[in-house]
Amino acid sequence: MLAVVFEAADTASEPQVTRYLVALFNMMQGKELAGQERATGVAGFIHGWFSQALLERLRFLGESQQRCFETFIEFAPAEALLAWKAIAAEPWQAEIERLRQIAIRSSERQPIPTSLHQPWFDLTTTRIDAFKSIEDELTAELRAQCQRSIAEASAELDNHKALLKRLVNLDSNAANPGTRLYNVQATELEAVPGDAMGHQVNRSVLDVVHDQNQRLLALHDELAVARTSLDERKWVERAKGLLMQRHGVNEPEAYRLLQQAAMTQGIRLMDVARTLVNKDKNRKRV
Repeated sequence: MLAVVFEAADTASEPQVTRYLVALFNMMQGKELAGQERATGVAGFIHGWFSQALLERLRFLGESQQRCFETFIEFAPAEALLAWKAIAAEPWQAEIERLRQIAIRSSERQPIPTSLHQPWFDLTTTRIDAFKSIEDELTAELRAQCQRSIAEASAELDNHKALLKRLVNLDSNAANPGTRLYNVQATELEAVPGDAMGHQVNRSVLDVVHDQNQRLLALHDELAVARTSLDERKWVERAKGLLMQRHGVNEPEAYRLLQQAAMTQGIRLMDVARTLVNKDKNRKRV
């Protein structure tokens, strides 16, 4: 399901739809990571203490969720953001954080009650259910936005058809058919004397072309912003996979290596990931 939503977001050409899909994908990804955090926490609490490996896993899952939800906040519509703020204010959030701190302080020498696994499971399940409600709301809003976009496109197409029909009708009555239809930059000297309606329609064509050009430029900018988030995720995931395969490290360790390289070089995480992937491609070609 995540792959389907990601692919849809990566190929959508309508900026608003793309923004909804990016928000939806990151909410779904964050919810999936929250499920993994729930399972990891249960394992540690049942054991009575958290090993370094479990703590590292919890830390990685927490940071990964944070990145997902930051992107969600950037692209989510107002209604979904209101729901998100309501969830952030829930008292069970503080209880989950308290249990996280108990897990961090635990050790083999300082075990914790194994019974804590139940409240941890119940609270994190409540959290996941809350994320699911936002996911459902986003899905409904996405469907409505798609319907609005289709209606707008249909109306625009109808307008263009009506304009072309008027042009054809004027051309069929003109002394030199074809002049108005193909000359959308007609000047006063090129207009047929006394043909005020023809000149008006020519100006209508110019207005349509100008509006379309401005709209396409705006769409390009909006899409570029939304797809930057998707591009970063793709490069980072590929780079993590390479590091895991090449050095035999797990996912958290691979991400730490990328972070360290980015901080050392003073560049963005995506740039580090892209450089690593491209170097691997060049090495394979050689």
